[in-house]
Amino acid sequence: MQRFRINSADIYINDLDLNNSISQLKQMELKGFSSAIAQDSDVMGTEIINSLLVNNMKIRAGNVRIKNIKASGLEAVCSLNERMNLSVDSFKFNMASGRISGKIKYNLLNNFMNMELNSKGVNANELSIALFDLPNQIYGSLTGHIEFSCNATNDKTRLSTLNGYGSFNVVNGKMPKLGSLEYLLRAGNLIKGGVTGLTMNGLIDIITPMRTGEFKSIDGRIRLKDGVAKTLEIRTLGKSLSLYVIGSLNLYTQIADMHVYGQLSRKVSTILGAAGNISLNTLFNKIPGISLDKNSQILHDLNKIPGIELNTKLTRRFMVEILGDINGEDFVKSFKWIN
Repeated sequence: MQRFRINSADIYINDLDLNNSISQLKQMELKGFSSAIAQDSDVMGTEIINSLLVNNMKIRAGNVRIKNIKASGLEAVCSLNERMNLSVDSFKFNMASGRISGKIKYNLLNNFMNMELNSKGVNANELSIALFDLPNQIYGSLTGHIEFSCNATNDKTRLSTLNGYGSFNVVNGKMPKLGSLEYLLRAGNLIKGGVTGLTMNGLIDIITPMRTGEFKSIDGRIRLKDGVAKTLEIRTLGKSLSLYVIGSLNLYTQIADMHVYGQLSRKVSTILGAAGNISLNTLFNKIPGISLDKNSQILHDLNKIPGIELNTKLTRRFMVEILGDINGEDFVKSFKWIN
């Protein structure tokens, strides 16, 4: 077979849809498998693609679409070999108020992909949606690094075959669910058992002024195996609340199995006024507690909460059990004080 080789090229595209470009390359390759019996007008173009080799191609684009990411200012260096292995040796672009860079290996025959991704100052919510289809879980300016592989045939296969690891830091971030005391107090053992003695609206009115879902910093690490975050650790540091979150998350089913360990400053009640302070303490006093064995796993995990010293005179400590759809409304199973 005659080979067509591009040794060097420099291409600028104003609007580049990489989803469509990759799809077209896949289709042309599939046609190439049956070109011996096909006699349509596309065969010549298909054969050219099948025999195309690219050594060094520089691509620049003004506007870019990658999966569900809208980006700009793309700069990439790529190559394509005879085995249809597309190698993007380096890429960088602007996304969500920040910068993304990295490299990709993509096999156009079997859709297997390896990716290394670095982010700096990127919108945390947009990136978590793009990578893991996890909306509205984390907000803020994210800087991090992740390396993963997967079968990228479609979104279902991609999420269920993810393997890899990564770490991240979010500055001035927010976790509306896992990091919000108001949300964690919706636990099944409290609401279903009628422990609070307050309506949900009343509870929200009391907790909202404390802004416990907002944090000075959020640090995390993740290890992926066959679409499951087998190890997911998150540490948050806030003015009145700090947390240590540990557990697993199935990225395809979005089922979380986690524990949230927290320390709440006893000074938070002073910002609520006299009535709020009485209501808050009435609520807290009705919540059941568990004893702390100094040699237990609970103590080990409590020690990983950043910021606030383990002093019961200054803080309240608690443990929350998470099990269920992370995007649902009833995944908080229990909330208990640690005595």
